[in-house]
Amino acid sequence: MFSKTFSAAIHGIDALIVSVEADVSDGLPIFDMVGYLGSEVKEARERVRIALKNSGYMLPAKRITVNLSPADVRKEGTAFDLPVAISILMAFGHLPEECLKDTIIIGELSLNGNVNKVNGVLPIVYSAREQGFKKCVVPRENAKEGAVVSGIQTYGVSSLLEAVKLLSGTSDQVPEYVDVQQLFAREGKEELIDFSEVAGQRAAKRAIEIAVTGMHNILMIGPPRLGQDDAGEANPFDYA
Repeated sequence: MFSKTFSAAIHGIDALIVSVEADVSDGLPIFDMVGYLGSEVKEARERVRIALKNSGYMLPAKRITVNLSPADVRKEGTAFDLPVAISILMAFGHLPEECLKDTIIIGELSLNGNVNKVNGVLPIVYSAREQGFKKCVVPRENAKEGAVVSGIQTYGVSSLLEAVKLLSGTSDQVPEYVDVQQLFAREGKEELIDFSEVAGQRAAKRAIEIAVTGMHNILMIGPPRLGQDDAGEANPFDYA
């Protein structure tokens, strides 16, 4: 039986939607993954197999093939664990195909079936919304990050079983919500150190401004609060 779910891969600063296809057929019991995979993605085979077992899903002795498309783009990271597991469960008939329509799934699996935090959730959710997806299933620790993007429902899950219940419609979980205006208003009240508060050190500040503008590294040598003021004289009260 064939099934397909959707995930995403970080490509530069953007996200590329990836189709996770699974096929189950008769033959030698083997679990293959293809699609120009990085080492972390190749290792997903064992994580997924054991996580399914420890979540109560025993895989029959079948030939399982998983393809991550497009195959000409390298897939890296651990965010494909959860969509691979969900695609396999759907291929075995544990989930109906219509439950995954317009849904992006990302997440790393532990061997006990828990879903771990991954990187790059914000650009993935944003790209999913731009391409017409309606729902994103992400690790619970990433839920607020994904919920910053409006116009798409973001759900956080803590385990593979929780994700299955959510996708099958047997969970009453509501989408995560973040009030962006309130978030910025709260952060705006925090007192931050301003660069203009540094006394003297005109040459050093100018050098730092140039380095930051060009995204270069900065190496500052010497004990703090020891330097020269604008007149060139030592001033122990200046910032170094």
